Amino acid sequence: MDIKLPESWDDITVGMYIELRPILHAEMNEIERLIYLLAVILKKPTQDIEKIKIEDYHKMRETLAFLWKEELPTILQKNFNINGKDYEVVLNANELDAGQYMSVVTKLKDIENDPEIAYNKLHEILASISVPVEKVKKKYKRIAIEPSYYKKVAQDFYNYLPMSIAYPIGVFFYNLSESLTKIIVDYSKSKIEEKMTEAEEIQAEVMRDFLNDGDGGLHSITSLMDALKNGDTTKA
Repeated sequence: MDIKLPESWDDITVGMYIELRPILHAEMNEIERLIYLLAVILKKPTQDIEKIKIEDYHKMRETLAFLWKEELPTILQKNFNINGKDYEVVLNANELDAGQYMSVVTKLKDIENDPEIAYNKLHEILASISVPVEKVKKKYKRIAIEPSYYKKVAQDFYNYLPMSIAYPIGVFFYNLSESLTKIIVDYSKSKIEEKMTEAEEIQAEVMRDFLNDGDGGLHSITSLMDALKNGDTTKA
């Protein structure tokens, strides 16, 4: 049977991984797991997958073995191209604005009750710490962000961003979280000292509310990146 299957983490998009992850971790036998994996990858109903010959199943399982045998990559790419557009990961926490902090933290506030948010919203989180760029004289120049940027980019990341790029950014963000925490705290304190508009007061209050563990750390962000950094890909 001539079917093109992914052969490495370069071929698994964030969206595909979000759908595959529950199957990889579920309690089921080898053939049953493979049927559900193939249904997601090939976008076909399980009834069609069940018609595949056992001989082909074995070949397909061998091709997909990287899903449970190989760890997710951890080499960070600062710049990458997705769906024909160039992006840059913001490596300096000082270059993220308050809106970006809020965007990330808002998505993560319930992570303690549902650790899978670390993966299920990975595309949205990454969209908040990546910016569009264009190449000018062999250097990347950041492009102004439109209001609709995050929603559109998050969807593109879901559909096209491979886990070989997405996962290392997530691990990097784990290391960035301490810097983010300090800057958010400083931002919040500075706003308290200023004469704020009602909207600014609300924003500062929400920021303080998210600083919910004893030493002033962003517990939700730390929990997220702990999950990403320590999470395995399957029960094997």
